[in-house]
Amino acid sequence: MFQENLSLYRGVYRLKHDIRFVEYVTRTELGMIGKNEYIVRFAPPKDKLLPETDKTPKE
Repeated sequence: MFQENLSLYRGVYRLKHDIRFVEYVTRTELGMIGKNEYIVRFAPPKDKLLPETDKTPKE
């Protein structure tokens, strides 16, 4: 119990006094990005896309 309280206390202290720790937490836990940064998403390769289904009935 003491170790858990100490760990929580240290985390709160760092959130109040360490801007780099705040940035780390917001990036990793909240998924935020920094100023002048962009998110780039790439489309999957065409060979990895699902094939179109043939809608004509087969006899």
